[in-house]
Amino acid sequence: MQAIHGITDEMLAGQPPPEEVLPRFSAFIADSVLVAHNAAFDIRFLRHEFARLKMGLPHRHVCTLEMSRLRFPRLPDHTLETVYLHLFHDAAFIRQNHRALDDARMTAKIWMAMEGR
Repeated sequence: MQAIHGITDEMLAGQPPPEEVLPRFSAFIADSVLVAHNAAFDIRFLRHEFARLKMGLPHRHVCTLEMSRLRFPRLPDHTLETVYLHLFHDAAFIRQNHRALDDARMTAKIWMAMEGR
């Protein structure tokens, strides 16, 4: 997995386990609608982890990947970066691939732009 996301075992050492993090995450998202790029993957992963802890994840979700495929069918692909650069042509951003905060910020901007906010 390190080849995909660049996260090493050393980076995870000393971090809190899912049993500690997921209840706090659940309280944080409360009754929110979740927004993600390729939401099917993220929601499936989260539901699996929540179920493992006997918790539910009944939240509605919005997928910016699906939205972008409908709104921009002529893009060469619909990766997070491609959609972001399509919407924000002069965007000068530094992004580390598969880092949650960078991806979340990009996804939020994409969603707000496509929703006209």
